[in-house]
Parts: sequence; structure tokens; C-alpha cells
Amino acid sequence: MDTIQKPQSRMQSNTNMQAARALIKKANTSNQPISLAKNEIIRGLVTDLRPGFIKLKLANRQTVVAELEGTNEVSIGDVAAFKITENTGSKMILKKLNTNISAKDQTIAKALEEAELPINEVNHQVVKELLYHKLPINKEMINQILVKAEQYPNADIDTIVYLIKNGVELEEGYLTKFDQYKQFDHRLMEHIDQIGTELDILIKSAAIRENSSSFLNLANAVFDFLDIAPADLTIEEIVPEITEPAEDYVDTLSEELAENEATFTTINERNGNDLPVSLSGRELKQLMKLFSSLELSEDYVTALQDGTASLRETVQHLSEAITLASTTAPENLAQFRTPLVFDLFDQLNQLQLENEELSSLLNTVERKELLDTMSDLPLSIKDAARISNGEMTQGDLCSLLAAYTQPEHEQSLRSLFGKHSFTKLMSKAMEKVFTITPEQILEDPDSITKLYNSLSDKMEDLAKITSATANELNNPHLSEKMNGLKQNLDFMQDFNKLFTYIQLPIKLKEQVTHGDLYVYTNKKKLASGTKDISVLLHLDMDHLGPLDIHLSLTAQNVHTKFYVQDKETRALLQRNSDGLRKSLAEKGFTISTEFYEQQKEVNIIKDIVDQEAASAPIKRYSFDIRA
Repeated sequence: MDTIQKPQSRMQSNTNMQAARALIKKANTSNQPISLAKNEIIRGLVTDLRPGFIKLKLANRQTVVAELEGTNEVSIGDVAAFKITENTGSKMILKKLNTNISAKDQTIAKALEEAELPINEVNHQVVKELLYHKLPINKEMINQILVKAEQYPNADIDTIVYLIKNGVELEEGYLTKFDQYKQFDHRLMEHIDQIGTELDILIKSAAIRENSSSFLNLANAVFDFLDIAPADLTIEEIVPEITEPAEDYVDTLSEELAENEATFTTINERNGNDLPVSLSGRELKQLMKLFSSLELSEDYVTALQDGTASLRETVQHLSEAITLASTTAPENLAQFRTPLVFDLFDQLNQLQLENEELSSLLNTVERKELLDTMSDLPLSIKDAARISNGEMTQGDLCSLLAAYTQPEHEQSLRSLFGKHSFTKLMSKAMEKVFTITPEQILEDPDSITKLYNSLSDKMEDLAKITSATANELNNPHLSEKMNGLKQNLDFMQDFNKLFTYIQLPIKLKEQVTHGDLYVYTNKKKLASGTKDISVLLHLDMDHLGPLDIHLSLTAQNVHTKFYVQDKETRALLQRNSDGLRKSLAEKGFTISTEFYEQQKEVNIIKDIVDQEAASAPIKRYSFDIRA
């Protein structure tokens, strides 16, 4: 072989360089149309070699003549890879690549050679994905991917390859949705929140219009849409219309309650929404000391001692004692800053959240505003008191308002629909209709399927509402948001043909959060009743941040891996993992748990690539929660 073996004189070297450049220019202008771009990688057989000059024969029999940059040793007869560092058409410069390249890169280069395609970044990525997905690597397949990549420049190569592998007909909307799912930018709750906002605008627009029938029809339609049934109003419950000014309404009702001896405790007992307070001897002694400034009934003290006292009444007495101390003896306020007091208030707060009471949604000022606006409605004494102290549930209040959707109460309802407090009520009602709770999932295996079928029905109902009001109250933004949600639902249905996946708009006690559930286990195995299951649950938590839980089940053995955003969250979950272990042990499972700080976002395509695509269509929205 001829090789570069020894240095030459500067004059001889310059002469050879000039001759080489002349040869390159002649070859490039007359022998071949050079179309290889800068930074592309080519691989070929070295057929001629001189100082600063190299001639290559590529796999497609094309000849490339160029200057050779650097001093990398190369010999005639070698097959090597080169990077094009410059190509002006009349001048091309190549740099030999390090021969220490990975076996995968060598395979990719060889595949491109055989397909008679240049080794550039795009082609390299295409073949890499084809290898990853175990697809045929040939010129036809590579060109098919390249055509789609050029047709949809915003789509990722791995997305295109994956969808072609699974026989999905590519189109712009589908690719956009798919990439949104990859990046967790696809949440149903965002659509739902936007629909709620636009629906609220529609309601407020109707409230300020003069057409009575349009307003009342819309009000009734909205209550039906939110599954709010009118309350059953009995004549005995309704008090005569209050003639006093609205600002005195609450005080008047309070006096009537006192006269009728309808105490705080007895109302709660009838509602069945209270808890008993159970205290240790030390805690009882501490609490009685805090109550020393109050006059307590003997019945309450006895109940406190035997562990049957009302939580609500206890917290009410604590509030009275704190208020009294703040006005008469501020120096004594410090004694109320104890774990016991904080715990009792927290228990009541949790109870109010679980019961979805107004006190967990509206503050005192907002509840008073609500009552003032409802002053012309024939409220019962009990209902007005429960609204005032916040014990009425959000659902009960909405049912009460639905019962008053009558012509004689129209003006009060118009005023009410324009209030911020009413907007908050509607928002909570939307959450209840469009989300699911962990308790519902636990109690009903079909709860998720029912949720998605309900979402589909709700979009049809809302379309009827917008159609009926289009002439007078046209809101194109609402239709746009509805269409976005419907497209998301339809796409998720198609998505499930590739692998088992569902979004979970979850309503927790103190927040509504987004969840993604992916089932890795082969669908055929699931259908055959296998007990070997592997899933990923992704949650976005207000205080914990993004949380990924990998769970695998083999027989009765559960292995979990928690991926969290920081060490503080990791430590918190580790401290509280015993509860999970005990809960599963009671059901006959053994569990092992690992905790990691998350290094990267979960990539749907990479994590679910082995999931077998389903071939049969799914009727409506049907998800197997047992997965």
C-alpha cells in the first residue's frame, strides 16, 4: 500500500498542495455534481492519497475528491469515515474521524452505505431509531421516514418511527397530540378549567340580559349539566319573607335560632357530619385549663370526659376562648399555641374538606355576601344558619339554588350568578363532575370507564347548551375549549390502541391533581389473567412536585420505586412509607420500596416501547382499571 511516510520540504509540499487543489477543482467541476453538505459524515474506500489530497469511492460508486485536514494516518485501500468540514462546490475539506467509534455507530454507518445514503445527523437518527424499534433497515424504510420527517418538520424522529411501526396513519393533529403526551403537556384538567371559565362567562352574560326565558332556561340547563338536582323544599321549612335590610338578615336569623333553641350541636347531630373528641387525661386537663374563662354546660363537660364531645362544639369553644383572651388578656394568648389546639383545628378543617362544606370554600365575608344576595329568597332558618356558619355542603347549596330557579326568584338569581362566591361554587361543581376520587377508584373497578363515558356525554350536553344560546349568547371560545377536550378524549382512545394508558384527573382532599397511568404489561398477558403487572403512575402534586411511581406486582409481592424532585420530598415519603406497607400487608401483600431523586422526565415512547399495540377497536371509552 502507498502511505504517507515522511515529511517533505516546504517548497515541495506547496507544489504538491497546489497540484492537489487543481486536481480537486477539476474533479469537482467536471466529474461529479457535489451535493454533500458541510458537517455531513461520509464513509468510503480510499483510492488515491497525496499530501493534502484524498480520493474516496463511496458505496454508491460516487467519487469524492477533497483536501484532507489534519495528520491522521490513512492508507490507500482503507475504508474510513470522514466529516465534511467545508464544501463550497469548488473546494471540499474532509477530516478523518476517530476509528474508535461504537459498534452501534459502525452498524448505522454500514446500513446507510448499503442504502446508498449519506451519513448525516438526520439519517443517523433515523437508522438509530429503526434499530431501537427492531424495524427493517433498508433504503425504502429509511426514505419513508425521511419523507415523513420532511412533511412534518416539528415531529420528533422517534415519534414518526414508533407510529409507523404500529401502523398509525400520520397526520399533523395526531403527531402534535402525540408529542404533547410525550412532554406531559396534555392534561385534561387544563381543558376542564378553561371550559369552566368560559361557561361562567356565558352565565354572567345571560344574567345581565333582559330576556327572562333565556336566562332561566340556561340556569336550569347548567344545573342539569352539573348533575345538580333541585332540593325538595317543604312548606314547613320556609319562613315568611324577611322585611329587614339584607345586612341585618344574618343577625335576625341568629336571634330566631336562639329562640327556637336550635343549638350548634343539635343541628350537627341531625346532619350527621360531626366527630367525637377523644383526649388523653393530660390533654383533657390542658383543654379544661384553656376553657377556664368560659361557662361550659355540665352536659358538654361530661361528654368531653367520656370522649363523646362534639369536635365542632369543642373548636367553637376554643375560638370563643381565644377571642375573649385577645380582648381581655392578650398576654394569655401564648397558651393557645399548643399542638393540641392546632390538632383540633386541623381535624375540623379536614372534616370540612371531606364533607365539602362551605367553610372550606368560602370565607366569612363571602358567605355573608352570599346570604345578602339571597335575602329575597324564602330560605328556612336552618338553611340560612348553615350557610352563615359554613356547615352547609357545597352540593346542598347548589341543590337549594337549583330549586329556586323559578320566574318569581329570577332577579335574586341574576344577582347571585354575577357574584364571585357563585363562580367558586360552580368551579367546585365542575370538579366533582369531571374528576374522580381515590375512594371511587377503590370502590368501583369500572369508575374510570364511567368517568370517561360521562365526559363524552357532558360534551354533548354542553354542545346543546351552546347551540341553544348561540343566537343571543354566542361564545366561540367555549366551543373552542370543548373541541379541545373532545380531541384529547378521542386521541386518548386511539392512544390506547398502542398501549394501556389513561389520564386520571384526581380529586384529593386539598387539591385536584393530574395523573397519568401507564401499564407496561403485555395486553395479551393481561387478557389471560396474568398476575405479573408493571405500571407507572405520574402525579403532579402541589407540595411534592412531580412524582413518578413505578410499581411491579408478581404474585403477592409488590415492588415500588418512587422518583421525586428533591431530597426533602424523598425524606418525607420515606418517613411515611410504613403506612403503605401496613395497608398492603393487611391485604396479604409484601412490599419492598426504593426512593430516588428524579434525574429526567419520563419519556412515554422509551418507557412503553415494548408494549404490544392493540389491534381491536374499543367501543367508546373503555379502560380496564384492573390493569
